Amino acid sequence: MKQPHINSPLISFLFTWFGLVPYKLYEGPGMLIAIVQMIVLQTIIPLQVHLIPHFLSYFILNLMYNISINTGIAFSLAFALCMEMMYSKTPRIFEYHVKRKETKEIIIIFSLIAALFVGGHSWNTRENTLLYILLSAIIGICVGFVSWFGIEIYKKELQNIINLYIG
Repeated sequence: MKQPHINSPLISFLFTWFGLVPYKLYEGPGMLIAIVQMIVLQTIIPLQVHLIPHFLSYFILNLMYNISINTGIAFSLAFALCMEMMYSKTPRIFEYHVKRKETKEIIIIFSLIAALFVGGHSWNTRENTLLYILLSAIIGICVGFVSWFGIEIYKKELQNIINLYIG
């Protein structure tokens, strides 16, 4: 087994419990919740904030060799969520309407710290080099921005399509 870059139980604890664990909870069960919300509530927000950024970054990062897929997806999800909190007229997370500025800021800070810690975990466990982690983060940020903004432009049309076929 490879030794971590920083042989500190505290650093490993922080990277795992404030990075990898929140990411895995948001990525896995969050995806299931997003799919159920799309079907039951007939809303486009889970597609914009969770599903498209996740699937698109996963697809792109799988095409590349030796890239940190978890880091890329974490940054993609975090950045799409940040875009939702900062630029949406009615920002939502899991269909909960976020109104207060302080709450939006907490969500943004926590999501970005979690994404950074996922990258730190990948680096500390020697899964990837720092260069590949940074490249994954940049790709994830770009995918998060493009997927959120692309759906924002066509939000009404997509919502009508969802209502037509699901509703």
